[in-house]
Amino acid sequence: MNVWIESVCSEGWEKEVIDYFKKKKIWDKVIYKKYPIYQYSVFLFEEEIKKTSSINYMPSDMYENIYKHIFVFMDLYSRNSPLSQDSYSLRNTHDFMELFNLEVNYIYTQFKENQIDLYIIQRSPHLGIDYLRCIVAKEMGIRTLILEQSLTPNRFFYYWDYYDYGYFKTSRPLFEKEKVTIKKEYKKEWFYTRPQKTPLKKRIKSYILPSVSFRRMCRLSNFQCLLYNHLLYRRYKTNAKKYISKDVDLSAKFIYFAMHLQPEKTTSTWGGVYNDQLLAIERLSSIIPEDWYIYVKDNPAQGFFMRGEWFYKRLSLIPKVKVVSSDTNTFMLTEKSQFVSTITGTVGWEAITGGKCVLYFGWGTWYKTFPGAFEYSDNIDVNAIASYHIDHQEVEDRMSELLTKMGYGVIYEEYYEMVENFSEEQNAKDIIHSFEKILDVK
Repeated sequence: MNVWIESVCSEGWEKEVIDYFKKKKIWDKVIYKKYPIYQYSVFLFEEEIKKTSSINYMPSDMYENIYKHIFVFMDLYSRNSPLSQDSYSLRNTHDFMELFNLEVNYIYTQFKENQIDLYIIQRSPHLGIDYLRCIVAKEMGIRTLILEQSLTPNRFFYYWDYYDYGYFKTSRPLFEKEKVTIKKEYKKEWFYTRPQKTPLKKRIKSYILPSVSFRRMCRLSNFQCLLYNHLLYRRYKTNAKKYISKDVDLSAKFIYFAMHLQPEKTTSTWGGVYNDQLLAIERLSSIIPEDWYIYVKDNPAQGFFMRGEWFYKRLSLIPKVKVVSSDTNTFMLTEKSQFVSTITGTVGWEAITGGKCVLYFGWGTWYKTFPGAFEYSDNIDVNAIASYHIDHQEVEDRMSELLTKMGYGVIYEEYYEMVENFSEEQNAKDIIHSFEKILDVK
């Protein structure tokens, strides 16, 4: 079996897993693509393409199917700037079109020449290149294993179809059922919202990595890009303050709509058409009673990306909407609301585990099958959602069942700190054991 493994911002388990399965003669050729520089992975990939001297063109029927994804690709790829992953490059529509065509055929060539049987990606695709690899692999009939770290310590989701995330019908119950206890409360502390303390050793290492020099060089050599993004930032700061409502009444009937940080996979891929979050708010506004409001709160970490002048103009025209300050307490808004609404956000999990329902819009919502989670439709009854009683025991039971479909280990290094006394050696062993079950090999 020939395997392609793709990894971003992770190290410590892939080599051990590859060595183990090659030693067992389960895997033959393994192509391991590691992108430690993160936001510059796309530029490294582009350098690969520049160096290639030949390329195979995929069959026209395959291309027609893949071309349907060009808009999603453009949206994902637009976040890849020489400056950072939350600023804009100066590419135009036609640049994206040329890159799309080069990249899909280059990926097709790589998969074909290496006779790849299995493609493994360490997190749901959302940078553009990884998304293309997934759809090309599917069109070529290559088995694709997608991994995604969960908010349950030391557990990860696995699934075999991109659009199965949240349903997990392609995931088998391979792991032991465990009793789950979840506190019935809205307030939860997630590690990624805490101030990050980078260890001294890691800080020193970061200053000598080539990625830092590369980053500085990119910034200095892209003055026009820097200026453009600076102007966007200044306009954003003005508009973000201008549209905050002064008359927010927490005793009124309202739906709390928690907006996502963008760009991120929670909207850019899992949201589907609701990557456009204003579309969700517009549709929600059209189905709520006249005496209800929608209290919209943006993510405190949000910047100017996808928050331009026309975004705020459009938001201001939506009836029944009040924009609350991004530093307003999210748990208080959840508690006072009729119910919460989101594209795929963690706020929905906080709500249902505290006893309040969530109306979600995105297809990639991991808790979508839990009690109290309702998917948006034009004829949904918002009064029924507001009055729905969540059986907390059912929530715990559903989580217990879901754990049987989740592997052991940390496949994305940012989640290491969730595991007490984390050991890279033990983590690799856990992942190997999980892979043996998932791949049905011994």
